[in-house]
Amino acid sequence: MVRALVFFLGFVLVSCQSDVLYHHYEHVYENGWSQLDTLRFALPPAPHDGTYALQMGVRYTPDFPYCDVSAVIDYGTGASDTLLIPFASADGKPLGRGVSLLHKTLPLPPLYLHEGQQPTISLHHIMRREVLPSIREIGIRVEEE
Repeated sequence: MVRALVFFLGFVLVSCQSDVLYHHYEHVYENGWSQLDTLRFALPPAPHDGTYALQMGVRYTPDFPYCDVSAVIDYGTGASDTLLIPFASADGKPLGRGVSLLHKTLPLPPLYLHEGQQPTISLHHIMRREVLPSIREIGIRVEEE
C-alpha cells in the first residue's frame, strides 16, 4: 500500500512538471493602451541553451473597435519585429473567446537563448490612434520547445 502511494505521488509530481519558463500578463490602463505605454516582460534566466517557443496573449472587451493592431516587439536579444495582431475576422466577428472579456493568443517566432540569458521583451503599439480602448491585459508565455 505504501509503495502504491509513493508511486502515485511520484507520478503526479512528474506529470505536473511543465516546460513553461515564463507566463505573465501586464495590465493596461483602464482608459486604454497608449503608444507611450511600453509593456515590459523580464524573463528569468534560461536554464540551458536552446530554442524557446513564444506566445502572446491579449485580453480585451468585445467592443474593441479595430480588426487588427500593429505593434513592435523587441525580444531583448538585439532582434525586434513588427506584428500585426488580428482581433476580428474579415466579417467582423471577434477572434477571441470569452463573454465579458475576450482572450486570444498569437504565436510569435521562436527565441534562441543561451544558458543564463535574461532578456526583457518589450512591446508597444504603432497605431495612428494614440490610445487603443478596450485592451485590458497583454501577456507573454515562454516555454521550452
